[in-house]
Amino acid sequence: MIYKLMTRDPAWKIGVLAAAVAVLPMLATRPSRPLTALVAATPILGLFAFARPQQRATQFEAALPVPGRDLYLARLGALLAAVWGPFAIYAATGPYWSVSLLEWAVLATLLILLPLSARVREFACPVWMVAVVWIAGTAAGAAGLYLLSPAVFLGLCALAVAAVFLKTWVSIPPSFQTAPAEAVAPRPLSIRPASVSPVWWTFARQVYPWFILFYVLGMLEQSLAGSWMFAVCFAIGVYGITRQRRRWLQGLPIARRVFLLLALLPAVLPMVAGAAFSVAGPKPVRVDASRAGTPEVQVPLEYWRHAAGGVAPVVRAPWGETVLPKPVTLLRYPLYNPYSVGPENSTRFMRWQYGRARDAMAAQPFTQPRLRVLYVTAIFVIALGFAWLMELQSWFRLVRPSNLARRLALATLLAAIFLPMVFDVTHGAFASGSVTTALLRALLLRIAGRLPGNLAVVVAAAAVPVLPMLRLLDRQMRESEWPDFRPRA
Repeated sequence: MIYKLMTRDPAWKIGVLAAAVAVLPMLATRPSRPLTALVAATPILGLFAFARPQQRATQFEAALPVPGRDLYLARLGALLAAVWGPFAIYAATGPYWSVSLLEWAVLATLLILLPLSARVREFACPVWMVAVVWIAGTAAGAAGLYLLSPAVFLGLCALAVAAVFLKTWVSIPPSFQTAPAEAVAPRPLSIRPASVSPVWWTFARQVYPWFILFYVLGMLEQSLAGSWMFAVCFAIGVYGITRQRRRWLQGLPIARRVFLLLALLPAVLPMVAGAAFSVAGPKPVRVDASRAGTPEVQVPLEYWRHAAGGVAPVVRAPWGETVLPKPVTLLRYPLYNPYSVGPENSTRFMRWQYGRARDAMAAQPFTQPRLRVLYVTAIFVIALGFAWLMELQSWFRLVRPSNLARRLALATLLAAIFLPMVFDVTHGAFASGSVTTALLRALLLRIAGRLPGNLAVVVAAAAVPVLPMLRLLDRQMRESEWPDFRPRA
C-alpha cells in the first residue's frame, strides 16, 4: 500500500524530472566545493516546490482505510526519492563525486522533514513555513559546510534528522480528520465599499502566489550571472504556476492579451532585467600550464575561427616561428583556436599569442551598448520562445488528438531544455565554460560586426525578431484551450 501511495504522489514524477534536469548540470559543473554543489543542486530545489512539500496527505488519501503513519511514510518516501534520486544517479555515473553533494543531500533531507513535523495532526503546514525553513536551513547549512568538517556536519545533520523523524512519528494521529471539530454558525458577509481592492490588485493577488518570489529571485540571480539556461528553468516554473492560477479568469470578460501579460511579467521580465544589468561576459584569456612544454593560450569559444575543409591555417609570428592549430569539430563544424601554442614553441611565441588574444577581446568588448542591446534582445526572444512552447501544450489542435500528440509536444519542451545542457556536457574540449552561451555570444559578435555604430539602427534591428515572436505568442494564447482539458485515451 505504501508503494502504491508513493506512485500516486506528485513528488514521484517530479523526482524523475529533477533527476533529468539536475544530473546534467552536475556533470557540467563537476561540483567539488560546497558552493558549486549548491549551484548544481539548484534545479532540484526549484522543481521540488511543485511537489507540495508542506502537505502530508490529501483528503482523498485521508478517507482511505490507511493508517496515518502509512500515509506519512508514503509521502516522506516520495519526497526523499525526488531529492536523493539525482544524487544517486550522479554518484553512479559522475566521475567527479565529492562529499559536498552528500552533505547537501543530507541537509535537503532535514529540510524536507521539518515542514512535515509542524502541525502534525493537520493535512499540511502553512506554505510560508516551508519558505522560512528552506531559507533559514539553507543559510545555516551553507555556514556549517564552510565552518565544520564533513564528518561533524554529517553527524549533526544525521542526529537532527533522526530527532525530527521520531518526534513526528510519535505525534501522527491514527487517521486525519476530514470534518471540522465542531459546528460553526454561519455569519453574514458584509463588504464595505472602502475596503474593496482595485481590480488589477485582485487579479495580481490571485494569479501570483507569494512564493513565486523565490523563483523570480533565482531567475534574476542566474540571469545576472549569465546562466540563461538555469534562468529558463525558473521561468518555466513561474509560467506554469501562474497559468494554472489563471483558469478562474476564463469566465470573466477579459481579453486573452491580458492573460498573456499576466503570464509574461513574472516569467520574462526578470530574465530581461538580469540580462540588461549583467556584468558576466566571456572568460578572460588565460594560460594553461597543465601540459608538458610551452603553456597553451586559451580564449573563449566565440573567438575561435572556422577551419575550412577541416584544416586550420598555419599561424606565423613576425620572426618566422609557426604553429599548426589542431581543429575541433562542433556539430560537424570544424573550429580552431587562432591563438594556439604548440608544446614545442618558445615562450616568446606564447607571449605574442597571448598579446594578440588580449587585443582581439579588447577590440570588441561585450560591454558595448550595441552588444548589450543584442544580448538583451536574444534573452528576450529565448524567454518568449519557451513561453510559446509551454503554451503549445494547450493548443486546441493538440488537445483534441490522442495523448501521443500531447506527449510529443511535452517532449519538444523538455528537449529544448535538456539539449543545451547535454551539449555543454558532451563538448567540454573547448575549455570555455558553457558552449551554448559561447555560441550565443559568438552569434551576437558576428551580428554586431555587420551593423552600423548608430545605436538607433541597432535597436530597430533588435526589434525585428521580437515583434513576430510576440505576435506568434499572442495568437497561441488566443488558440489555447481554457481550462486545460486533457481527455483520456
